[in-house]
Amino acid sequence: FWLKRLSSPIHTLHLVNHRPLLLIMAVAKQPLTYFISGVMLGNTAQLQNADKDMASQDYRKRMLEIIKREDPDANVIDPLEFVKARAAERGMTIEDFNLDTDMVRENLFKVVELAAESDVVISNLPVASMGSAAEIWEARKAGKLVLTISPLKDNWLLRSVTSYNFTDLDDFDANFKQHIPSR
Repeated sequence: FWLKRLSSPIHTLHLVNHRPLLLIMAVAKQPLTYFISGVMLGNTAQLQNADKDMASQDYRKRMLEIIKREDPDANVIDPLEFVKARAAERGMTIEDFNLDTDMVRENLFKVVELAAESDVVISNLPVASMGSAAEIWEARKAGKLVLTISPLKDNWLLRSVTSYNFTDLDDFDANFKQHIPSR
């Protein structure tokens, strides 16, 4: 009994007793990881009360619903929830975190790293956001798909790193499905 294996991602060719035997391998489909990016503080100078000082975060829930509707197996990372969870692990609030520059730095770097590791970054930018700019820049540098939702059609950063820009959340809702990468 002699066996030789030549492989590719789609099939494996075995030679058994010098005769070809083609076996089709089931390639496990790995779920895509999406990173929801977007404005948090925007132009607000200080974060003293997240409920009052942060831009409305309602878009995060809507984006999550759209992603899950179109890609039910998706893994979704929401950096705001990530940071809130890290604060809670330490018995702190996001406002407490904000008082410690080392915590801010550590968490910003981690969130940007998570964006760069995700398969798809979707950034809601009705206005410019420095944190989101770092996320989409690093994701693009890592070769990831960057989608934006923004009226800022002449913004050079968006034009340079975005694979596709939706004009608003309604456009994203109607057309996101055609931009989901295949696995």
